[in-house]
Amino acid sequence: MSAVLDQFQERSEFGDFAPLQPPVGTVRKEETRYLFNALDIITPKRKRDCRRLAQGGHEVQSYCLSRTRGFLRKGRITPLDMGGEPILEENAPDDSNVYPITNPDTPVAENSRIMIGSQSPLVAIPSYPGIELPNILNGSANTIDGQRFCLVEIKALIGHKYRPTQVAPGVMFDPDIWEMQQYIFPNYPEVPVLLDDVSNAHNDQTFAGQIRIAHRDTDDQMMRSICEDALSSCEQAWAWANERIESEHRLMRQGALASGFAYVYSELAEVLLLQLGLPRQDHELRNISELAKSFASGQGQLDIGALLTGLSAQNQTFAETLLKGIAAQLQANQTPPEESKQEMAAVKESAAKPKQKE
Repeated sequence: MSAVLDQFQERSEFGDFAPLQPPVGTVRKEETRYLFNALDIITPKRKRDCRRLAQGGHEVQSYCLSRTRGFLRKGRITPLDMGGEPILEENAPDDSNVYPITNPDTPVAENSRIMIGSQSPLVAIPSYPGIELPNILNGSANTIDGQRFCLVEIKALIGHKYRPTQVAPGVMFDPDIWEMQQYIFPNYPEVPVLLDDVSNAHNDQTFAGQIRIAHRDTDDQMMRSICEDALSSCEQAWAWANERIESEHRLMRQGALASGFAYVYSELAEVLLLQLGLPRQDHELRNISELAKSFASGQGQLDIGALLTGLSAQNQTFAETLLKGIAAQLQANQTPPEESKQEMAAVKESAAKPKQKE
């Protein structure tokens, strides 16, 4: 038995072991990949500064997004294909696989020994979609404010070579992808602003509603898979945008209660409110903050009518918190007069009642 083990050990020491191999069917890193984005987070100022972003979407820095110059337009099936990182040949790593690109000659200033720029030719380091994709989906481009954003990969299109041709006057697009775009969004390049119905009712005119219709009305498995990935982006977009808006509302309520300072919406929040179909709360909270500030400073009595006008169904909890703050303020100023007690009771009773529709 010992002799057999010795012979086996000897063969193991001098023999070859099978190296790790990728499984059959693994997607090569050079293959084209596709991304989908369901949300517009580009502010009006940025759109004014860069007109090509006017339709809204998300900007991502990647050399594999060179066809769209780093722009993931809302609702577009966007190709992520081979690209290159420009670099001077003298600065390129020795072990990198670079390829030459055109570069105008760099002049030297007349009557001067100082070189302007460099005479080194410009080359590019290849950028592979298979390497860039995980960096995009798991990096800062898809994690904003500590929460996952809504970029997803369209898995059914892995490896589909993007071949742009002129599909309309002034429009260069891959004909197959263009057909898919117009099947999902018949009016593309225009897409609905409203992401989904805030009442969760079935609304075919919303962004997600048109994707659901496309998914329902086709038997093509590839098209159904594309719609499912797009709907996944919509779900993530809805969660991210609502959390962002709620964080700004918390700041507004906290400021209105604590110091009487009225926070205002950021530019991004105003863009998101339109897509979520949510009403603004800054105006009524500004009124409440002014009332709380004047009452706390002793400049006047609480205007119950103005306070009730400023309240809405979304701010009933805030109204209760405000009442507690007023009660504490009155207690700090010794025993409240009977008139103030009646005012507090009236406000509390009104806040507890359901708001009637006009």
